[in-house]
Amino acid sequence: FFLFEKHYDALNFPQNHLTNEMNGTCQKGQLLSRGHDQQIRNGRILREAYTYRKGEYDHDERMRLLDLSLDDYLPWSPDYLQFRSDDDQRVVMSGQVLLRGLFDQELEKYYQDTKAFPVIPLHLADRDRDVVDANKHDCPRLAVIQQQAVQSPEFQEFDGSQESQQIRRYMWDRMEMSNASRNNVLDCLMCTICTDRQLHDAINDYDGTSDNWFSRVAEYDIQTYTLLMKYNQSQFAKLALGPLWWEIMQNINQCVEGAPDGEDESQTNVAAPKLALFSGHDTTIMPLLASIGPQLWNNTAWAPYASMMLIEVHELIDGQSDAEFYKSKFAFRLIYNGKILTQLVEGCHDANSELCDIAHLKAKVDPIATRNTNCFVPAMNTDSQGLESVLSMSTTAGRVVFVIFVMLSGISGSLVTYLILRRFFYKSKGSRKVVQNGADNGLELMESDFQDEPLPYNTNGH
Repeated sequence: FFLFEKHYDALNFPQNHLTNEMNGTCQKGQLLSRGHDQQIRNGRILREAYTYRKGEYDHDERMRLLDLSLDDYLPWSPDYLQFRSDDDQRVVMSGQVLLRGLFDQELEKYYQDTKAFPVIPLHLADRDRDVVDANKHDCPRLAVIQQQAVQSPEFQEFDGSQESQQIRRYMWDRMEMSNASRNNVLDCLMCTICTDRQLHDAINDYDGTSDNWFSRVAEYDIQTYTLLMKYNQSQFAKLALGPLWWEIMQNINQCVEGAPDGEDESQTNVAAPKLALFSGHDTTIMPLLASIGPQLWNNTAWAPYASMMLIEVHELIDGQSDAEFYKSKFAFRLIYNGKILTQLVEGCHDANSELCDIAHLKAKVDPIATRNTNCFVPAMNTDSQGLESVLSMSTTAGRVVFVIFVMLSGISGSLVTYLILRRFFYKSKGSRKVVQNGADNGLELMESDFQDEPLPYNTNGH
């Protein structure tokens, strides 16, 4: 067969205003080489935390998710792995590269043994119809909520402040940015400074503090988005991400309860996979956090490149869990970029434990996890009611721990995953610890081992 070489030279007539937007074979928003390296590292972090080889792991194997020995199963087969992404190239590649970091040695061994390339199904949707981030085209009510947020006292106070007026004037006068071009200002700033390229002279003053035009412009752009996302108890985020939460919860609830509510089990997929990976955007992970609760994401934080959000679901077995704190058989742990956020979820106030009863997570997400979103815009009355949030997570007898990742690559691709592990608990000296065969060998994701390249301005620890 032929190999075809693409040349983007068919429109090269600037005198007639017929030119390509970019030269060569570049596209906007492709995965950068630095993003590739970040996702390899993320895959290796997950490999260290959640995998084992049968016979080589000296702890309780139920505390790990996937056996990499390849003796009994292929850990990337559909029974064990689900890979979901939107159809942006950088987003797809972010997930692919992470999985390479997770399974690289085993994929190579499989090929050497079988001379066949391993196949991992990738689940996609049409980009303009997908629900991996907000889709105002298919849900016009989102535009109504956005307008209500802009008219809210909180946004008007921010927008009319002296600081905001100074920044808008500076962007117009010194950066030569119109109102329309401001929509991509943060992407422009971050993609430039994070790849060590020259900034516009007007904002080439970043010094590691917030007292410079670079940081002021960046924080202004962040707050125009975060104030919208957190308006009216994160109404926009809950409506926009409801269908994605439904996909996530379908796997979790199927692990615990069989077919989801209202579904015929014979018409649903087979048993939920042990690991489900969702690849999306920075504008996926931030609404997910905002929809869980107001304390998980603040107004001045933006998800850094290569971010990961993980939700682990742990089965509490042998009747050793603390009945005062764990009313159900399952607990969860929420991690974002190595920082444990479990205690920030409403109802989870035990500072001595990284885990919390799954009922509290279900109470935040279940009501918004739906495909039947209310996207109708009334003809006469566009007022909308605030949405409440609730979530349901658990797992069948020690099959999996549920983990959600969102990875933002060199140009903001992202990922989401889940798993379920079994844990033993007992109460000792005011704390609940994980015990395996008498040893204190809990699953750990150390914050110091999970550092990605941060944004070059203060994100208040998120």
